[in-house]
Amino acid sequence: MTTAQPENYWNALVRIRVGYKNLIPGSPESLVDGIWQDILLYLFPVTSGFGVRNRTKSRGVEEPQSSLTLKLLHNDRDVPICLLENRGFDDETWDFRWKETIDQLVDHLTVIGPRESVGRLFGGVAVGRLVRFFTFIDETFADYQGTNGKALHVRDDQVQIQQILLNIRDELLRIPEDTGEVWKL
Repeated sequence: MTTAQPENYWNALVRIRVGYKNLIPGSPESLVDGIWQDILLYLFPVTSGFGVRNRTKSRGVEEPQSSLTLKLLHNDRDVPICLLENRGFDDETWDFRWKETIDQLVDHLTVIGPRESVGRLFGGVAVGRLVRFFTFIDETFADYQGTNGKALHVRDDQVQIQQILLNIRDELLRIPEDTGEVWKL
């Protein structure tokens, strides 16, 4: 099942442009979370069985999970399909910030992968205005096909980002064809 191609997220959602404008050095992680939550909810609509969960807090302490988790209703349960680990806007060129955030994403994918997924997971790491995408298939972590480890800019690379996310969405909606299962939408 493939859903219609939406208008570009940058043009369609004023909230993303406003959030981006407010994203300056020292901005908190929650601002980056908000931008990506809006993008994910726009491109992965609830009407197609998707949902986005923010990191939750228990007694004021954050649980060890990704900043945002994209889920799909599958066989009457929510299945994690894409994790997005975000960082606030400090210096997007700091290698240690990227390594730290990617390592955290890998840890989360490793825990969730074999236990809860449908055999493949996708991930993203956003540091300020930049994002990188990854796959986690058969317990192998790799850059998303064709990205070659490049960090994409939420505004300047919006067409490529949207195409990657739509490719992920379409692949996820095809999983039942690969496995013989039927999504419960």
